[in-house]
Amino acid sequence: MYFMIDHQHNEASAHLKKGHAAHRALEEMGVSIDKGSDPVRALLQLKGRHVEVINIEQMLDVVENAGDSARAARIFKKAVGRLYRND
Repeated sequence: MYFMIDHQHNEASAHLKKGHAAHRALEEMGVSIDKGSDPVRALLQLKGRHVEVINIEQMLDVVENAGDSARAARIFKKAVGRLYRND
């Protein structure tokens, strides 16, 4: 599982594949890529933006090290809920 984190809006979305998370991150930044292009590679080239893609282990580190761990956990819980409810 992967998460796209939007630091500007303090939001996250959960995705089963890294490419899907990267594609969502690119959309969030208003960046379009050619069909068939690698969204992960495109996102890495745009490093330093307000969005990032992390895996589930990194997400747990974020929650553990957050100043407000409960709030961070709620953001990720909501993202996972949206993924499995498909809304």
